[in-house]
This record gives sequence, C-alpha cells and structure tokens, in this order.
Amino acid sequence: MPVIALRKLSESDTEQYFAAHDEEAERNFHSVPHNLEEAKKEIKAFLKAYEVPIKERKKEGFALEVDGKFAGWVAIHHIEYGIEATMGCLVAPSFRGKGVGTEAMKKALAYAFKTYQLQKVLGRVLIHNKASQKMLKKAGFVFEKEIEDGKKLVFVKTF
Repeated sequence: MPVIALRKLSESDTEQYFAAHDEEAERNFHSVPHNLEEAKKEIKAFLKAYEVPIKERKKEGFALEVDGKFAGWVAIHHIEYGIEATMGCLVAPSFRGKGVGTEAMKKALAYAFKTYQLQKVLGRVLIHNKASQKMLKKAGFVFEKEIEDGKKLVFVKTF
C-alpha cells in the first residue's frame, strides 16, 4: 500500500486541485471549480478557515498525498464543535479505485473526531455515485437516510 498522508492545502496546490475536478467529479459534486481562478478561490477559503480557532471553525480542508504526490482532497464542512460535521473527499483520476479515498477518509475521520470532539460525521453523496458510497462504507459509515427527493443518500459514522 502506498504512503497516504493528509496535509493543509496551500496555494501551490491550485493547478493539481483544479485538474482533479474532471468530468466524473462534475457529475458527482454539487459544484466544482471551472477555472484556475475558482480553484484558487476555494483554496484561499480553506486557508482563511485555518485562521479561525478550532472551537469556532466551520470547515477545514486537506490535500491528500500518495507517496508525496497530490492525489486529491478531503474536507470537513458544517462543523458544529462537540456535535457533528460533514465530510467529503475527491480522489484525482489517476489514483481512483485503489483504496486511496478510503484510507484518506479514515485518517481524516480520526482527526475530526479528536480535534472537534464530534459525536458523528455525515457523508452525503448523490444516489448515482456508487464509488463514494462504497468508500464511505469501507471507512465505517452506515446508511442513514435518503434526502432531497431521492437525489442524495446520507451515511453516518458515530464516535
């Protein structure tokens, strides 16, 4: 198994972050950056979030690296300290289907539960996104419910 690590995103990740958002990502995410400026703006928002004290932070994002190479990102959103958060992950095309997302999600979950003292973490995926559903299940999430008129599934991982 390759070495999988999470680190803070940086502006130097912009091009690779943008490139990871291919057609498949566009089908499976509500929004994706459509150019380098939008990608840079998203990364800057994560950088600004790092400046907020942990107990007040609402989001945090990480670059996902495999053997030192940018391989995608993991994000913690809608953080309610001591209660819950939502997590998402995007694996760059050349790293998909190799268990990278599952391992990254497990590392990010351990961090999120400890850092934010969460009781549960939610994973929301579009109903057609079978790869993300499989990844969430392998990371320990269980199906909770269907939402938004059958367009999305919610999975939950409790502490």
